[in-house]
This record gives sequence, structure tokens and C-alpha cells, in this order.
Amino acid sequence: QMKTMSEAAATSREVAAASDIVFICVTGSREVEAIIRGPGGLKEGLRKGSVVVDCSTSDPVSTVALAAELKALGVDYVDAPLSRTPKEAWEGTLDAMVGAPDPVFARLKPVIETWAGRIVHIGDTGDGHRMKLL
Repeated sequence: QMKTMSEAAATSREVAAASDIVFICVTGSREVEAIIRGPGGLKEGLRKGSVVVDCSTSDPVSTVALAAELKALGVDYVDAPLSRTPKEAWEGTLDAMVGAPDPVFARLKPVIETWAGRIVHIGDTGDGHRMKLL
């Protein structure tokens, strides 16, 4: 069962400190890297055992590098780029192509099911972004 709540946060660091799973959906790798590594970024607040999910259309090279960087902190970083249109986004029926190790995918799937109509486990971290870019 998922607990639902909403709180304002002044920084990405605050979001990370209060979350077990953080989803990022921005334009691409440059923005994702700034959200994670920048001042007040997620990296400053992430706790061991948490997961960061990049739903942006990002460069797989950046994705794999961020995964290694965050793994050193005990944090899983995976990709789940999206497809379809704004209509499906509003309806909660987007397609998600998830690149994640099996145990992390199993943990994330019930959460992603709340906003995606079709979820495809593509493979390991970076594979979702590779598939989207094909």
C-alpha cells in the first residue's frame, strides 16, 4: 500500500532526504546532472537504500556514469524513459521503458503502475535510455 502525501521542498536535497524513491522527469542529461550534482542537489540528501529514477530522455553514457557514482553512496539509479502524448500523461497511461536490475525493478514496478499504462523491463540501467534513442 502506498502512502500519499505532498509537501513543498526548497531544494532537491530536501526532496531526497524525505524520499525513498525520487523520480526525475526533465528535458535530458544536462538537467538531470544539475539536479543530482548541483548545489542543494539530490546527492546531498540521498540516503543509503534509496532509488533515483530518471524518466527523462537522457544519454545512456550519462545514465551509466550517474549509476556508478550513486552506487558508491548505496543508492540505486535507474532509467525509465517515457513515451506517448500529453493526453496519456494526464490519463496515467504512459509507456515506461525501464532499465534496472531485477530486484530494483520489482521494487519500483508497483509505483510506476500508478502512472504508466504499459511498463516494459528492458534490461539493466541505461538500457531504457538506449531503447528510447533507437
